Amino acid sequence: MNFSERIEAVMRHYNLQPRELADKCGVQRTAINHIINGRNRPSVGFLMALSESFPELNTRWLLHGAPPMFTNVTSRSEAVVDNTPEHVETSVSVDETHIESTNIEIETAKKNFLSDVTSVDTPVTETPKSTNADRRVVQVIVCYSDGSFTHYRPQE
Repeated sequence: MNFSERIEAVMRHYNLQPRELADKCGVQRTAINHIINGRNRPSVGFLMALSESFPELNTRWLLHGAPPMFTNVTSRSEAVVDNTPEHVETSVSVDETHIESTNIEIETAKKNFLSDVTSVDTPVTETPKSTNADRRVVQVIVCYSDGSFTHYRPQE
């Protein structure tokens, strides 16, 4: 299954037309049609918008076709938390193997990034540090040389 077929599967699952998917993701309607027809490859912006609009979609499946289509973790915005004792333990399911492989991917990406940065001739300047004590990491995007990326958001 290629990328355009996976986008069509997403639209079938949510019962969306291309224009509705475009509106939900905040992209131009023609962009969806071009991706579905194979004329254009999806941009990183489109992939991020799709991931934000449908947080339950497995990004590995979306990018590479690796099952399953959906992740086991429900997003906080859509989760209904039942605090009764019989439901507390089963509210969120986490695949420990996925976490470990994700941590390995992050470490590898850091090493590759640092080796690339040290080989660049232009100086790297650090942005001024904020005095705001409320600063926190919102998301991390790791981009790979094959054009794929992985999107990470810390649990709150």
